[in-house]
Amino acid sequence: MIKMDLSWLADVLKAPFDGQNRSVSNINTDTRTISENEVFLALKGPNFDGHKFVAQAQQKGAIAAIVDHPVDVDIPQLVVKDTRLALGQLG
Repeated sequence: MIKMDLSWLADVLKAPFDGQNRSVSNINTDTRTISENEVFLALKGPNFDGHKFVAQAQQKGAIAAIVDHPVDVDIPQLVVKDTRLALGQLG
């Protein structure tokens, strides 16, 4: 298993990051199952936009979010061009 931290994720995704580095236990796309020390990856589809759930993910213990545009939530955000492609890069 790869040991992940926020700096490693930023490097892999080529996303700017200048926050506090923390260990990451998992990447999760579902706020219903997110837990402590996970990173929320906000996917978009024709009927949903995960960016609307970043605050909820934070409340459930997410330590950061992977987004395709900045969200007005006080949580570290790794901004990428396409979150679906980012998920593929991490898979």
